[in-house]
Amino acid sequence: MSTTTLQQAADKIVAITADYRSDEGAYAPKSARVLTWLDQFELATKDKQKFLAAYSGVLEKSYFSRANVEQFLKKLAENPKLTQSDPKAFWQKTRLLNIQQGGRSQAEMIAILNPILETQVKTASTGSDNAQSVIYLDDVLFSGNRIVHDIGAWLPNSPKEVRLILIVIARHTGGWFYVEKRLNELAKEAGKKVSIELWSLKTFNNMSNDGSMADVFRLAACPIDDETKQYLALVSPKDPAALLRGSGKNSSNYFEDEESRRLLEDSFWKTGLVVRERCPNFKETHRPLGYTSTGSKNKLGFGSTIVTYRNCPNNAPLALWAGAPWLPLFPRKNN
Repeated sequence: MSTTTLQQAADKIVAITADYRSDEGAYAPKSARVLTWLDQFELATKDKQKFLAAYSGVLEKSYFSRANVEQFLKKLAENPKLTQSDPKAFWQKTRLLNIQQGGRSQAEMIAILNPILETQVKTASTGSDNAQSVIYLDDVLFSGNRIVHDIGAWLPNSPKEVRLILIVIARHTGGWFYVEKRLNELAKEAGKKVSIELWSLKTFNNMSNDGSMADVFRLAACPIDDETKQYLALVSPKDPAALLRGSGKNSSNYFEDEESRRLLEDSFWKTGLVVRERCPNFKETHRPLGYTSTGSKNKLGFGSTIVTYRNCPNNAPLALWAGAPWLPLFPRKNN
């Protein structure tokens, strides 16, 4: 494979992710960095271009720029179903929650929405603490734990009856299933009548039984190499690895085909094991394919394909964001 073709794949990744953490002035993606990052993978020369081309295709569909976020929120600000066909009255009566207990994603999303409301709707979100409609705004719904913790702490002092609107750029179906179920349980325990709805720009399938439909990095079969065996003996000595997607042909729209998908997943897995060896401070919960909690049955990793302009989630494969001595493609800003 020619250097030019490999260079074109690197250039495409740089173009897609051009605004990654650009507001901080801390990082500017460069093609040379992409190629240096790629050289850390134990890939045959002929597979490097295939890998990079396949990953650029995934990023094209799952990278969220600031422009993407602004466009989503602009449309939502006057969405007739959300605002009951009266945007100004809706936002004046709606409270925008700022209750996130960890991280800055909610505050930064609110900072984008407020000017849109003032310019486009000619008002602001001014609902009182007793507003009958409240909005919880965040960037991405992964496992759902953050939303459940934040809303769970807020519910006891919430209005007796409330319309709870969750707005995120992207949702994972497994996380949404958990959030909806758990928040309804918590509302009942708190004696509240809560109607819950979720608005998002894109949906990523990641239920345990999604198989080839899964929109996350998820191994088709468990590798049998010694490194994998050692890892599983450490984290899952009694149970087989959970959440394999099986041998069915890829049917996710986020991957081009089965061959390129397997190359990505197998490479991220194998390299993730290397990263864990090189970066000894990782906890058990930092799996090769991304962070999952201690209680999760998924010991291989969340496998999110998502990267946003403001950060790379720890739910994504370790090889994308792990720090020194590993060179990350997307240096991660910790919460």
